[in-house]
Amino acid sequence: MPEITLRFLRTSSLATPTPHSPLLTPLQPEVHFSLPPLHRSSVCTNQDMSDSIYRRLEVWRESVQLAIETYTATQDFPRHELYGLSSQMRRAAVSIPSNIAEGRGRGTKRDFCRFALQARGSLFELQTQITIAEALGYTTPQLVEALTRRSETVVRLLNGLVRYLQQPSTTNAPTPHPPHPTPP
Repeated sequence: MPEITLRFLRTSSLATPTPHSPLLTPLQPEVHFSLPPLHRSSVCTNQDMSDSIYRRLEVWRESVQLAIETYTATQDFPRHELYGLSSQMRRAAVSIPSNIAEGRGRGTKRDFCRFALQARGSLFELQTQITIAEALGYTTPQLVEALTRRSETVVRLLNGLVRYLQQPSTTNAPTPHPPHPTPP
């Protein structure tokens, strides 16, 4: 569960706040988010059902951080963008780890690959929206750089996941027993 800390800045020397000049206004919240620790066991027991396999994927963990950073960055967007660019960016950012999790929960590598490709599409959508937000002056160059850096990490990890999932399912590991001869 994320921990949110609000900081306040005194903006007026008035004794009492008015609707147009509040005494205190919230600054951008500091979001402290920590994911559960990685477990090395590949078996999910009844006592630890929350440790789903997708949570161990680095690409999922990085994409969750990207979504959190996107939410934080869009909090300062103009109010008229609440249902516009801000909403689009948030939905695209949340879609990335959601698609990874859903794909991992599917039964086949092919399905997982399809959802990983959808996550990559959402990531490209988010990168485009970050560029638009920067061009409109809705965010600072520092936030753009941080979001771009994180998104590039996620796209690199997603590309690796897609390459892995698209490999043929043959294993080159030696079999424990020699193969049985086939009759002529």
